[in-house]
Amino acid sequence: MKISSPSVTAMSTYEEDNTASTVSPTTASSTSTLSPDTGDQMEDTAVCESSTATNQPVASSTTTIYDPPITSAMLKELDCDTLTVSIQIRHDLALEPMLKLRPNSKRRNSGKYTALCKQYWSAMEHEIREFMVSGQKPMRLLRSLSEIRNLMIICYPTSKTVLDGLSAYFEPDLLEHQIMNRSLSLVPLVETLAGILKENCAPRRDALVDRLVDLAREEKYVVMLREFFDVIEIMKLDLANYHMLQLKKLPTAQVIAMEQDFFAKEVKEGRKTVDSTKFWFLGGVGAEADSSAYKQFKQATAATFVHADKAFPDNWFLDQARINTLRNDVQNISISASIYAAIKQLCGKRVCEADWGELKERLNVLIRSSTTTMKQVTDAIRIIISRSEGMTEEQVEKCCESVDKIVRPGSPLFLTINERVMAVIESGLNNLQLDDAIVQVINDKKLSVWQTELLNLLSKLHTMINHHWAVYHPLYEAIYHGKL
Repeated sequence: MKISSPSVTAMSTYEEDNTASTVSPTTASSTSTLSPDTGDQMEDTAVCESSTATNQPVASSTTTIYDPPITSAMLKELDCDTLTVSIQIRHDLALEPMLKLRPNSKRRNSGKYTALCKQYWSAMEHEIREFMVSGQKPMRLLRSLSEIRNLMIICYPTSKTVLDGLSAYFEPDLLEHQIMNRSLSLVPLVETLAGILKENCAPRRDALVDRLVDLAREEKYVVMLREFFDVIEIMKLDLANYHMLQLKKLPTAQVIAMEQDFFAKEVKEGRKTVDSTKFWFLGGVGAEADSSAYKQFKQATAATFVHADKAFPDNWFLDQARINTLRNDVQNISISASIYAAIKQLCGKRVCEADWGELKERLNVLIRSSTTTMKQVTDAIRIIISRSEGMTEEQVEKCCESVDKIVRPGSPLFLTINERVMAVIESGLNNLQLDDAIVQVINDKKLSVWQTELLNLLSKLHTMINHHWAVYHPLYEAIYHGKL
């Protein structure tokens, strides 16, 4: 396959989902680990692109108040051609075997986005009522119907069934004429569109399509339109994820060459520099006489990763978000381990082993979430340790109160455990493989309870670092031997 004009532009409407993989860090950087009990307000952004190809809908470069929450411009992020030439997507697929795309969860779950969606569909209902009374043109209804047509073309641009069906039954001008003359019969139209969708979508989506017909028959037209957009988006994501599965099967060597060519072009055109890589690799000193390029690379990587204030050079640009996420994972392990250690010290053998295991799992889940509040953490602790017969209510509350002190900046216990975690990470990065020696380091640092989490984190780091070396080892070798 010929690769041309790769793009490193990050998606804003969709994000990568790798929750099914045990060694796949998400590429989106997370926010603070524990948040106050307030709602999160996010900006509602979307990538809008124009298309001039035959049979392709033309997407506006700006949205209007009449645009529905899901538009053809957004779904163009998921086009097969866009994914194929995306240097970021190809890089992430090489590192993360279970990678899939999903709607941007932070954007979709934000209070602002939810309010805008609710406002849009409420406004459409009002428009339809006004139209029935005064005949005023229902702009949101017309725009939504037009977007549904555009979305179906974007999903199936080469399907003769889709293109012929839309030409025959779904021409925007004809629909507008029928609506304004109150002669449009929406149920037969939805039934026809549902038939077209079923011929092209996965059978597991048939139930969603059938529901659209049921809603139309029940005259719940606005609800039907809202869910129509959701169904088409799901189908486009199905197609995009299937295409990504095919991309994953391509040789890794192709991705390596693609990344090398991209970085060389970035340097040539002045957007990236080799100087930062050279200074970082040599540590501002020079090549070690008794070392090797690979060993020096590993040492530089380890020394940089464990210090959050240190930045990686330009040629790590595809992994910057991943590095941020992995650094957050280290902090999350440190916080969980600190809370666990404090509670264990206070409660001792009065809490049974099964409850300690449950506490650990609950902490892992809660601390990883950027929306977790301190109250949720203390409530989880309270529920678990309250089961112990030897714990008084006063002792339970004392344990819960100690949590807030532990996670505060500068907490002695947190600093001690975080130092141990960092020592494990640095040792693991300097080793060529994860073996018994790393397990021994974990045990020596009194972190055996967190062995699984630490080894999983190190596995993610090794995967990232080994791929980076495969791409850039010619550059590092040249710097090491004084050729650059």
